[in-house]
Amino acid sequence: MSEIPNSKAAPGNFKPFVAPEKIVPEFTFVPILVGSLLGVIFAASSVYLGLKIGLTVSASIPVAVLSITIFRWFSRWFKTRRATILENNVVQTTGSAGESLAAGIAFTLPSLLLMGFEMEMVRVLLVALFGGLIGVLMMIPLRQGLIVKEHGKLTYPEGTACADVLIVGEQGGTNAKTVFLGFFVGLGYAFLNLIAKLWSDAAVFTGKIITFGGNLKGALLAVEVSPPMLGVGYIIGPRVAANMMAGGSLAFLILVPLIHLFGDGMATPMYPETEKLVSAMSAKEIRNSYILYIGAGAVATGGFIALARAIPTILAAFAGGLRNLKASAASGESRGRTEQDLPMTVVLGGSLAIAAAIWLAPVLQIRLLSAVLIVLFGFFFVTVSSRITGEIGSSSNPISGMTVATLLITCAIFVGIGWTGADFKALALTTAALVCVAASNGGTISQDLKTGYIVGATPRLQQLAILIGAVVSALAIGVILQVLDVAHTTYKPVAYGDFRMRVPPNAASARGPDGQSYKLVYVREATGPLATRGRYLVRDDGSVAFAVVASVDPDFPWRLERKAFSGAKLPLLEKRSYPGVRMEIPAGAPAQRGLDGKDYRVVTVAEAKEAVPAGGYLVAADGQITYSMNPATERGLDHANYRVVQTEREENGVPAGRYLVDETGAVTHVMHENWKFDAPKAQLFALIIDGTLDRRIPWGLVLVGMLFAVIMELVGVSSLPFAVGLYLPISTSAGIFTGGIVRRLVDRKRGERSALEAEFSPGVLMASGLIAGGAIAGVLQSIIAFYEKESVFDWSGSLPGLAKNETWWPMLLFLAMALLLYRIGRRGQPTTSRGSS
Repeated sequence: MSEIPNSKAAPGNFKPFVAPEKIVPEFTFVPILVGSLLGVIFAASSVYLGLKIGLTVSASIPVAVLSITIFRWFSRWFKTRRATILENNVVQTTGSAGESLAAGIAFTLPSLLLMGFEMEMVRVLLVALFGGLIGVLMMIPLRQGLIVKEHGKLTYPEGTACADVLIVGEQGGTNAKTVFLGFFVGLGYAFLNLIAKLWSDAAVFTGKIITFGGNLKGALLAVEVSPPMLGVGYIIGPRVAANMMAGGSLAFLILVPLIHLFGDGMATPMYPETEKLVSAMSAKEIRNSYILYIGAGAVATGGFIALARAIPTILAAFAGGLRNLKASAASGESRGRTEQDLPMTVVLGGSLAIAAAIWLAPVLQIRLLSAVLIVLFGFFFVTVSSRITGEIGSSSNPISGMTVATLLITCAIFVGIGWTGADFKALALTTAALVCVAASNGGTISQDLKTGYIVGATPRLQQLAILIGAVVSALAIGVILQVLDVAHTTYKPVAYGDFRMRVPPNAASARGPDGQSYKLVYVREATGPLATRGRYLVRDDGSVAFAVVASVDPDFPWRLERKAFSGAKLPLLEKRSYPGVRMEIPAGAPAQRGLDGKDYRVVTVAEAKEAVPAGGYLVAADGQITYSMNPATERGLDHANYRVVQTEREENGVPAGRYLVDETGAVTHVMHENWKFDAPKAQLFALIIDGTLDRRIPWGLVLVGMLFAVIMELVGVSSLPFAVGLYLPISTSAGIFTGGIVRRLVDRKRGERSALEAEFSPGVLMASGLIAGGAIAGVLQSIIAFYEKESVFDWSGSLPGLAKNETWWPMLLFLAMALLLYRIGRRGQPTTSRGSS
């Protein structure tokens, strides 16, 4: 049995688990293959998570646990030799690249879609590939100083915990049953929820309890019943989860009612909204029109505060890294197996080649100045990322803050030399994205190299493994991001009268949702009647047919499908309520049945009063308005105007759903809901670029958000998670908060544990599985939507009543999953007795 290494021993006294003179299988084909496949799986889940909530979780420990068990199964089933600890280490090293690259890409590049640029597959691939390779290459010369010379000082918490997992696994004490359980529970739950649609995506609570008898109009409490949200909340812990929930509560329980209170009396739309009156807006619409800007300002300020707080650490980390680099160069390269890095010729030659490739790649449109900035920022922030990761771990590594700093400095330089306007926005973002990916991957490989140092791996082989993992994951991330974007992109029919758009000669052709061919035109500056930037489908004569609403744009979350129900008519009604308003019902008012099957009285309002627009309404016996007889209008695929009717149950043979109907009530289109990603980090970066390069944002709302963040810091609350909660839908924050509550209950039951024990406790492993399984189901759902096959997997007809229930039914199932996580979290620690066999 090898001697157990002391992870805190001084460098001169340290002995790895596998002695340097011992040669065992390490860099073999099967571990590289398994690591690459696991890397792709966790890359997919990380892209999904990064787009949805702007957070990712480390994949190294789950990958290590899965590797140990997979190879143990192989050995048992196929009578092969068991994988060595170094082969398992290669698996986790290769697999860890996926999560780190995915985080950098999902946080940054979707900003292109918000600014009217194309997010080309090749651009995504090259940014992921070049950024990942920069992070690996620039970390190689730092290994001796940061990993070896500072062993015992820089702990690299996740790397040390991962080494602990591998050593325990080598001695027979760790298995992946808990991770697999979480994965399949998350996958099965999310399949039945997202794909089969047997219960709602969120449990939504409104009514008198939430609105305090109607005095808080529009107040909303909702919980996203999602395995990834539950898992993320468990892993980040109760404090951060509670801060996020506080931000969500401010948005939907205070700001939405406050906007209604002051805006309902306005006879015109309130800026920046240009069409709807505040009185007619739902909580979701108010969030999209106003609170998103407040949240973005809070997120930006929280990021700046976190960055400012970290500046002393960043500068000290960089200075320490340079000292370590000089010491490593002076000491010369050791010949021992555990001291062999890739040669400096590879590092220097590779870095120069990547810098040249970045500059020369046509799709990136990088100028020489930007290429120089990428190299400088890349080396600086890889050094910083590695050292900060060594001190406080990957979870607290301020990658977003480093990206914000890169973006601000880049934009400031651009403004100084006159590079302003829309044309330079993609250039600034791509520069920051490459640095973001490099810094993220630099921190990840630092943890991997620390794991390898403790277990006795060959650094050169680890560096090759993560290079391979970076290449494979980069290829997969490009495909995954494109599939997610296309699957959640929608097409909004528009008509702008006599306006004609100039169609560039090289404009690509694209097929519209009506099956016709159009020219795809990108608009980077609002012009004429085109109030928003983005993509448009344009006819040959320049008239605009459709606005292409990106996957990260909440404007039009519907996919239109032509459909008619022969002889069926729907009542022209739209569910509408005005809390606190009581209508007087005239004597003899006619009765009419609502979409819920109940009878109401028809009341006509001749002139707008008490924030109620003129029109006809169905009013309950107590005087409360329940339905409007003047439903909103939308254009169909034929560009004609139709009424929007959403039924709550089957009506005249038409299933419950959302429809476009003509003036007679005949259905012309089905409106399939196609939800959008919130992408808070991408929204933040777009906000920064817009604010610095062309100053085109509603600063009043942004400044309110900035002040909220400052106030939180003044009262001792970490502003960044609070700001993220303010920005995200309350349902997302509440789902995460539920996971945090479960973690709190588990920690109280289990008592105090060391940080290393907590890193691979049963609850954390189960939560990691829930995240991966639920996110993979989300990717599968996006693939199904990509091919427009949702109806094939829609089983909601088997539970017609429950599938449409948005309160107790989805919440009951979610709490059952939370109870399972609690029971798993209470279990004993995975075997950690290193003397056991």
